Amino acid sequence: MALVVAFAGPLGTAFVQQSAQQALGQESRALEACTNISKSPSGSFPEVRLLRAGVWLRQQKYAEAREELLAFLRESPNHWLVPHARKTLEEVEQKFAAKASPPG
Repeated sequence: MALVVAFAGPLGTAFVQQSAQQALGQESRALEACTNISKSPSGSFPEVRLLRAGVWLRQQKYAEAREELLAFLRESPNHWLVPHARKTLEEVEQKFAAKASPPG
């Protein structure tokens, strides 16, 4: 999951840095940055949920990714990335179901 989103100011810089950390495989730092951005008094950044879901997907933590995607869709139903989130959610649910099902 790769997203390029522009924000102004320090939160925009933090968001871009978090995205880069995720891309470089620094998932723990990326998750920490997501948490910091989410706690910001400057406003809501729903894209953080998508980036957090991307980290969980890289780590094959499908339940966590699913929860982030569902929260994004619930909290931001009119966001321009909703189609992408829905498609990713479908893929996650398939992987989650496959992982939960014992091999037959």
